[in-house]
Amino acid sequence: MSTNENPLPLVVQVGFAGSRDLFPPTLPDGFDPAVWEARIEARLIEELEGLREWLRLPEARYFFCGISQIATGGDTIFSRACHAGNIPQRHFLPQAIEDYVRAVGSQGPDFTPEQADEARRLNAEHSIHTRILGDAPARHSRFEEVNHEIVRVSDVVVCLFGPRDAGKRGGTADFRDMALRRGRPVLEIRISVHGADPDFEVIRHVPTNAEGEAVEFSRPELPGWLEPMLLGCPREEGGAPTMQACRDTVGRVAGELAGTYRRRFERGAVVIILAHLVATLFAVVALKTEHLTLLLSLLALEVVVLLGGFVTHVVVQVSRIASRWALVRCIREVEESLAAVGGFHLYPGYLFTLPFPESLRPLFRTFSVLHLKSTCAHRGEAWEEHRAHYVRERLTGSRRGQIEFFKRKAGEARSRVRLANGIFRALSLLALAATSIKLLSAGGLLPSCLPHGPGVAATLGILAVVLPVAAVGALSLAASFDWEGRAHTFAEMREFLEGVRRPIEQATSEREFHFLATEIETRLLGETANWASRRSFHEPH
Repeated sequence: MSTNENPLPLVVQVGFAGSRDLFPPTLPDGFDPAVWEARIEARLIEELEGLREWLRLPEARYFFCGISQIATGGDTIFSRACHAGNIPQRHFLPQAIEDYVRAVGSQGPDFTPEQADEARRLNAEHSIHTRILGDAPARHSRFEEVNHEIVRVSDVVVCLFGPRDAGKRGGTADFRDMALRRGRPVLEIRISVHGADPDFEVIRHVPTNAEGEAVEFSRPELPGWLEPMLLGCPREEGGAPTMQACRDTVGRVAGELAGTYRRRFERGAVVIILAHLVATLFAVVALKTEHLTLLLSLLALEVVVLLGGFVTHVVVQVSRIASRWALVRCIREVEESLAAVGGFHLYPGYLFTLPFPESLRPLFRTFSVLHLKSTCAHRGEAWEEHRAHYVRERLTGSRRGQIEFFKRKAGEARSRVRLANGIFRALSLLALAATSIKLLSAGGLLPSCLPHGPGVAATLGILAVVLPVAAVGALSLAASFDWEGRAHTFAEMREFLEGVRRPIEQATSEREFHFLATEIETRLLGETANWASRRSFHEPH
């Protein structure tokens, strides 16, 4: 694929931990801390760019997002480096930013007033997301919890060790070892003193398996058949596309593909069931005929119809139409969820707690970072405007409103269930009647006023076989399309949305709106995720 097609780049999350004290043990005459830190920052920028070559990450296909705390020393320099390189960054903290910069450790305050001001500025101006983690009573345990989470969500980690790193619990060395245990590649940068200049030693750690063999870095990738969805996303400076460009391309193509795969799946199910029904009819008629030419024609038609049904079944299974339909529908629903949230700066954590297919995680992580990046400028705006947009777009709107959608879809599914059950009952009763009449005729108990003869007996025999098959076919079709389950689920979803509509419309704080919107999105996308988990392993029979 040529890079001028603007493929959608996927995010690679770079976790970071660094020593607080980066200065040499003995400060030489004329030592300038700002110059020392600037040289460390320049080297860190250089090594971050070198990650692409080490991990074989083409710039056209991947962009970085940094994840770190915002402590003094290494964390601050990493944030500066991300800012200089237009790398979006997320800050994970053990407490709120104001409590964080005012914290006092065993050796006194963690931040000087100037350092605290810089941390606030970097957090407010550069960070796209601040996440508060850790609830342990011990301070070092909270830092350890944050390190665990940074390692968990990162693809690769960078560790910066100062000349006097003490290797404290919950510190940079623990972070490095934790990352290696989790199978993350680690870029370790050690600073030593060379006169008045820092000297750098770079160590690249490759994780190993239980047998001690090196494990190759697994780059974030999507299934190859999704490649058409990755085109047409122009990137900004720094390599990341805008969330709007991502929605315009991926959302549009996902909607089109979801419709295409749904229609193929439904046609395949209908063809398979009808093929077996018609083949049964030909087989029964062939048993009743004594004309050789007609017999051969019926048997030939039966073979053709059965072959058609069999080929359709194989094509549907081999092409994985159902699973592809499930995946692209998940993508489409997630895109609509983020579009409904709009400019509200909400971390879509539900994307990673719901049972979505693992193959979509790289895309959803990219969606999450792009949404945070596109909405961070709206932090502090009047949240009531976002609430009005959300209620209109997600709940009550005539085009995308989910309340009306689930009401309509529940009605359609119930009607189809009633139709399938009605067809089953009618055909079953007709089959019962045909078999009963044939039984009475065979026993000589059929009234003389009713038609008799070989033709009538043959017809009744055919109906006695074909009608039960057709009745079961109606139920099989309903099961393939999951009409009964959809009717129940859609009715439940509509009831839930009606119940939560008033509370969210009357929410009195941004936090209350945040909780309610997250609850709604979790339920809405949970229905899609559960449906996809069933559909991904189901093909029509």
